[in-house]
Amino acid sequence: MSTSSLPPSPIPLLTSVASYRRWRQRAFDEGKSVGFVPTMGALHDGHLSLGEHIPHTLFSEVYKYLLTNLEPFDSVQRSLAENELTVLSIFVNPAQFAPHEDLATYPRTLPGDLELLTAQQVTVGEAVRKASAVFLPSVQDMYPSGISQDVSAQKGAFVEMKGYGHQMEGASRPTFFRGVVTVVTKLFNAVQPTNAYFGQKDIQQALLLRRLCKDLLFAHPEADHVHIVPTTRDANDGLALSSRNAYLSTNERKFAPALYKALQHAESVWSNGEFKDRCISEAVAIIDEVKAQAAIDGVDMRLDYIEMNDSETFDVLDASSNHQLAGDIPVILSGALWVGKTRLIDNIVSQTTVRSIRVAESLILFTSKPSAITIHCNDGAFEAHPFTQQLDIVFPASDELEKALTSLKPTYCKRRCTLSEFLDFASKSPGGNITALPSTSECVDIWCIDPRGVLTLCVSKSLYEQLGLIGKRLPFKGCPEQYVIRIPVKQETVSVAVRAKQKAALKLWDELRENGPGKWEVLYCQADVQPGTSEGVIVQPQICRSTDIHVPVPALAPFPDESTEDWDEHISDLFEWVGMACLGAQRLKANDRVNPYVAVYEVPAPSYIGDVTQITWAAFLHQSFIKDALDTVTSHLASATDNHAFVAMTRHGCCTSPIGAVPLSLAPDASFDTARDSPLRVPAIDAEDTGCFILGPGQNGNFVLAESIGHWDARWG
Repeated sequence: MSTSSLPPSPIPLLTSVASYRRWRQRAFDEGKSVGFVPTMGALHDGHLSLGEHIPHTLFSEVYKYLLTNLEPFDSVQRSLAENELTVLSIFVNPAQFAPHEDLATYPRTLPGDLELLTAQQVTVGEAVRKASAVFLPSVQDMYPSGISQDVSAQKGAFVEMKGYGHQMEGASRPTFFRGVVTVVTKLFNAVQPTNAYFGQKDIQQALLLRRLCKDLLFAHPEADHVHIVPTTRDANDGLALSSRNAYLSTNERKFAPALYKALQHAESVWSNGEFKDRCISEAVAIIDEVKAQAAIDGVDMRLDYIEMNDSETFDVLDASSNHQLAGDIPVILSGALWVGKTRLIDNIVSQTTVRSIRVAESLILFTSKPSAITIHCNDGAFEAHPFTQQLDIVFPASDELEKALTSLKPTYCKRRCTLSEFLDFASKSPGGNITALPSTSECVDIWCIDPRGVLTLCVSKSLYEQLGLIGKRLPFKGCPEQYVIRIPVKQETVSVAVRAKQKAALKLWDELRENGPGKWEVLYCQADVQPGTSEGVIVQPQICRSTDIHVPVPALAPFPDESTEDWDEHISDLFEWVGMACLGAQRLKANDRVNPYVAVYEVPAPSYIGDVTQITWAAFLHQSFIKDALDTVTSHLASATDNHAFVAMTRHGCCTSPIGAVPLSLAPDASFDTARDSPLRVPAIDAEDTGCFILGPGQNGNFVLAESIGHWDARWG
């Protein structure tokens, strides 16, 4: 590219490998880290919002850094925050386009790209970081031997990933990954980055490139410095942001989110324990339904594929697989859909195991002093989170504790009705204390009822304006524009006129849903519900007993005042062990035979070989059950004579509720505080809301609590 044809830019534009290498050498000489974001141009928020990725760490210094530097992370590149220098490349790679594909028409918007990029900045300490350079190599530089879209006519060096490029996207585009891996190898050789960042929307590509760096012994970047960034989506309908969206006509754009909605539904069915073939068939049915609607509007839609694959081998899962059988390897639900002449791709990493390859947005640690456990366990640490969908309890095998825990009988109820009907039911319910949430994968226009008797609506701007009720906008930057409305469940707490207006608004919402999703499938819990009633469901525990396991001996010492490195490492190892135990990882077995080059794992020290029990309740769980389970555990540990005894409790929240926790009063009975509003968050099916509680033995034993929450959550503060 001639420098005379370049648009003006305050960012250095490097148009040859030679000029870039001179720039990179200065960074090497100065010992500065370089972050790299490879793109093909036509930038969008997905390229620029790399701030949504947080590295996999529990180290206190990183945690303190996140807390003190939170504000600048809105819609900016994560690379700017993690590296002293950041480079973007813009290169439309001919080798990844087949002869019949859209190389000539691929959008090229360099002036706009540079304008967007120039506006991005992050403040770290007192330094303001902006993009350091843009690498704009020519086709001749990248392919000195020339390049043809016809693979049979290509000359020169190319790179292939044998055994990993023919599944998923590779099945539909046989030469695609050959072109991607080749060009990224060239870019890595030229750019020599410390860290590289790729979007989850192209999950197979990102995981392939990690493997590329590992197999070819790359030093810049190393394999674990290839970071996968969550997909950025349209705030209103969830469509994954992509340069190809520019091809969609206004009419086609209306139907483009169908693929994501189908994948969301498949993920929900999978999480409920159904087999893979049902997940796929129900997802295809959703596509078919939208396809019929699109045809009426003259829009042609064609499903390329929807599939579920192992995230390490990319092998297609058996039709009879479910998430229990899949083990500790995350599952990728992916698909491709033609909308008109535009091919859209998307994916979801199964929520049941996503924590293995994607880490939460924050990790908050609390540790007790030697006499604090009784106080903390009784003040509602866990039951203050009313929307719980799963509880895992892991402990060194104990028949006594297993018997006590499995004797607990949590119960929830199901009802199909309109919101107006359910509010009427809840307001008349004897004793109150209803906790309710729709069973849905919808994250826009959603609601919940918390145990204080408050109905919280979280709705889009358009629905908010139609309802005409007073609420407030969610305060988070860069998130979908949504509004929250709070309505008391009990009628006597508001005037007759206000209640009439609220009922009219909810009835309007019910009517709007009649031609769409219809009535709600509501899950709800009451403290006084009787098992065996028409709507009551008893949740049966799932018990997994593992033998010959490497079991750690937790040293739950208080957080040190000075040196924290050893404490960080031990606590990090403990939480890693708990996560692997919950997934039934083969790595924990004393006779582990897994290839050590695939996944290296070191057992926490000190440890011993013993038996471990895991008990899981997977359903909508009432906070009274969480308290009963916690009381059972603490009672067992208080009388434990074994110094190696410990219990790990992991609570998984329902992330589609607009609130994640209810504030507690400072009263001795730790009742819910009705004077303070619950902290709000953006509902999201793939968000994080998990708490892990590790408790040690004795009447006044120590404990450690980690909570993982999403960044669009008021509990951040």
